[in-house]
Amino acid sequence: ASCKMRFFVFIICLWLLMMVSANDGSWMKQGNEPSNNELAAGMSYDEALQLASKGMLSEAVIEAMRAEKIRTEQGGPSLLFHSLEVRINLGVALMQLGNHNSNPIDLYNESEQIFLSVLRVHPEFDSALQNLKAVRKNRQLRGGGSLDSNGGHLKQKPHHEHKWIPEFLKDLKRDTPPRTPSNFFSTGGSIEMPSCTSAPKSERLLTIGIPTVPREGNQQYLSQTLNAIINQLPIRPDDPLYTSIIILVLNNRPGEHQEFEDVKAKIGSSIYSHFFKFEEVSLTEVVSNNSHKEHWIHDPTKVIRQTRAVVSLLRLSDGLSTHFMFMEDDFLICPNALRTLQYIISKAHAYYPGESWSGIRVSYGLCGIIVMDKDTSAIAEYLLQHEERLPPDHLVPEWIASESTQAHAHNKGRQNIAYRFNLMRHIGHISTLSNRSQELTQDTGKRYSGCFEELSARPKGHLLFNEAWKPVVECLSDDFWPCNKPENWPNSWPLQVTAKGAQRLDGGSAQREISFADPHSSDP
Repeated sequence: ASCKMRFFVFIICLWLLMMVSANDGSWMKQGNEPSNNELAAGMSYDEALQLASKGMLSEAVIEAMRAEKIRTEQGGPSLLFHSLEVRINLGVALMQLGNHNSNPIDLYNESEQIFLSVLRVHPEFDSALQNLKAVRKNRQLRGGGSLDSNGGHLKQKPHHEHKWIPEFLKDLKRDTPPRTPSNFFSTGGSIEMPSCTSAPKSERLLTIGIPTVPREGNQQYLSQTLNAIINQLPIRPDDPLYTSIIILVLNNRPGEHQEFEDVKAKIGSSIYSHFFKFEEVSLTEVVSNNSHKEHWIHDPTKVIRQTRAVVSLLRLSDGLSTHFMFMEDDFLICPNALRTLQYIISKAHAYYPGESWSGIRVSYGLCGIIVMDKDTSAIAEYLLQHEERLPPDHLVPEWIASESTQAHAHNKGRQNIAYRFNLMRHIGHISTLSNRSQELTQDTGKRYSGCFEELSARPKGHLLFNEAWKPVVECLSDDFWPCNKPENWPNSWPLQVTAKGAQRLDGGSAQREISFADPHSSDP
């Protein structure tokens, strides 16, 4: 009787094992239970996440996630970050399902390919990197090989020795269980994505800060300024500029600036919304005690108000990117300016390694000054401390050139840099400080420099001597001053944007023909 009982138990266990294997590790459906496709059709992505976060994984959950993945992929760039989130969660779900499946290799392979697709868009995304390592380790433990770059198998080990079976049927425990990623379905059931306004600053190159106020006569400057930027923003997620830049727009007259409200709403519903961050700050009333205000061109109270708006902008920009650029709401960036800014920042770090530069001039006024994010807090404090002495468009150049004892102590010998060509064109004729028309009274018929004209010092140009590009002999074949070119830096540099009137270059790329542009054209 004892032998018969043992034989009967053995037959039952063998039958159970066959049923598990035949159904990919799940029990046979009972009666009229709906199919996985039917369950997935009635399951939302959020519901699938809730089930997955509780460990209730099934093919229906996977299918609901796959459906959401397809939807986000068809939604265009505006859904990029949500699409990456969906892929991460789908990849983790596939891996977890594979961990409890008798034939896991296909699930692991699909999970791996999903994590790789995330890393092609976001190469340093920690969750994708960690989970990719986990799924590859799990596949090795379960007898699967690795995939090559084209998705083919490099090695395929037999995996019958590592099939998963229910714990009550196993005589021996697995020596090393499959690894479970530590970052699986975080709070709320989804992994938190680094959005464009919360991404680590090491992942974004530049914040362009633009303070704005309404103009007398309802002059529409801000919309023109932002449109010029939008015309140069990429729409392809794989473009290097796609996640490298953010535009921070600050309205310091809440409730009074209708143009700000209009462009905020328009951009917020567009595919470019992730490039922008709109903020509003109410500034306190300013009462100036400036004893030298008779020497100021504009009302000191308005100048100090402008300074405090810039300080608010700097504080709001903290940590958004590794670099910050001052801009005004009545300047248009010149063609190819955003790409040129990438080139300029890269070149500055090559010419002055170890972050040994303090700022870069690429335009005039309180526009086109690039600083490192690590300096923005100190600059903000400096502006506040000296707001009664000078306007902000003089204080910032003073700071980057280390002309004061305070700035010199902070910068510790770092070099300020001047780019040779102007990258922004002024369009505003109504001043934010005086609300008066600014007449155009230069030889060329223009008060301000146009696109790609040389950024020279006064009286010929508009910059102070210490912040302007200087036509010294050693720098005539370069677009930087000082031109501390390292040996490994190429001699050539972009010439197609050189404006008429620039000095002829010698050496290096100067042997090529220069193409000139009209510096005051609406589209030079």
